[in-house]
Amino acid sequence: MAAVTPGWGAVIGTVIGVGLAVALSAAGIPHRPATATRVATPEATGSNATKAFLAAWARSRAITYAADTRFVRTIDGRTALSADGFEARRPPQWVERQGDSWTGLIGGHRLECNDAIDGKFRCTSGVDTVDYSADVASELRAFSSWLTEPASYDIVQQGDCFVMQRTREVLAPPLGDRAQYCFDPDGVPIDAEITTATAVDHKTLTNVRTSVTDNDLAVHDANNGG
Repeated sequence: MAAVTPGWGAVIGTVIGVGLAVALSAAGIPHRPATATRVATPEATGSNATKAFLAAWARSRAITYAADTRFVRTIDGRTALSADGFEARRPPQWVERQGDSWTGLIGGHRLECNDAIDGKFRCTSGVDTVDYSADVASELRAFSSWLTEPASYDIVQQGDCFVMQRTREVLAPPLGDRAQYCFDPDGVPIDAEITTATAVDHKTLTNVRTSVTDNDLAVHDANNGG
């Protein structure tokens, strides 16, 4: 299984966890900083905003919630890709569906499910046992490395939202040119957006609830009534 990187949970492989826009970056080509988009009257900047964001991210990984999701990729002002989904988190377990594909961490093992080449829905589980807390710590270290000196991104906080603006040239910028993460009062990451030179990836959570059942953490084949 691939190593975990921060982003929108599993959107880390799709979009939003954290390295959401890597797939859209031109490999090996430095990206020039985009024009800064500042949040009006920021409540915190620099190290204070970084500390607040890391605390918010850690909290979002420690709470229990389930929600419907909507992912939209926009290119040149037009919708290029969209997918409805679902995610549930009850640490140390979580699952996320985007379209017909699932990822997650169940019983200490990474899980990936999708339609195989023969059209049948199949799941594979990692052999190695995964430590959920170690995964979270890895995400926090990654964010910290991008936001602390020598920082690749400036960060400002406005309420429960954090905006990260790239400030120097890097190969395959992990958060694109600009990233924004917003959390609800319970700490759920309800909105995330990654902007690159070629696209905007946006993920939102709706119908959020803070109770998760065993059925929420079960993988279903949507093509067969699941």
